[in-house]
Amino acid sequence: SMHQDGTWHPLGTGPNGNVFAVAVLDELSGPRLYAGGDFSFTGGHNTSNLAVWNGSEWARVGGTNSNGGGVNGTVWALSQISKVGAPSLGVAGAFGGANGGPQAWGFMEWTGAGWLAPSDGLRGARVFAVGGFSVFGERRVAVGGDFFEAGGKPSDNFAVYGVPCSKPVITDQPNSHFARIGRRVQFDLEARGTRPFSYAWRKDGQTLIDDDRIQGAATAVLAIDPWE
Repeated sequence: SMHQDGTWHPLGTGPNGNVFAVAVLDELSGPRLYAGGDFSFTGGHNTSNLAVWNGSEWARVGGTNSNGGGVNGTVWALSQISKVGAPSLGVAGAFGGANGGPQAWGFMEWTGAGWLAPSDGLRGARVFAVGGFSVFGERRVAVGGDFFEAGGKPSDNFAVYGVPCSKPVITDQPNSHFARIGRRVQFDLEARGTRPFSYAWRKDGQTLIDDDRIQGAATAVLAIDPWE
């Protein structure tokens, strides 16, 4: 239903299942209303979990009438993603790809004319929230939900797509120390690049591991107490 002039109005014959998200996409032909959820039929058309209201009737999103367009699993969240001159619709949920289109777990973009998919999606994905933002004019997409990997990298239930990757570089090397036997000594370093980082410290060519004397062997701060 649509709320207008203080009154609720039906929008044709709605979906035959649950609707969990709605969003408006400012397409070149004008704004259009999208609905996502867990359904297969809307307004007399096959619509697989995603449908668009074009101002007079419901229609499928991409695909064909036989496959219903949309995506092959539940849609939990929709959001317009800012993109200069050509905004797109972020579609998130528990699916593996578009019907008759590219495949990607948990998140895809609909441009109004076709699907865009990340090169590698989200593993174990049920994505419940999606939003777009920009950093110094560069587009980012944030997603949150129930997943453990994003783009091939470990990710605990939250990830940002569109961040350029850069190799790690040590910006502050650990200082040399003169330490007395039996005293505590600490080494620190700083690094920049695309996280997460992995750390390993070596002494006499051997990789150190944490024990009763060594703490932080896999972090940016290594402490040895007592020094031998």
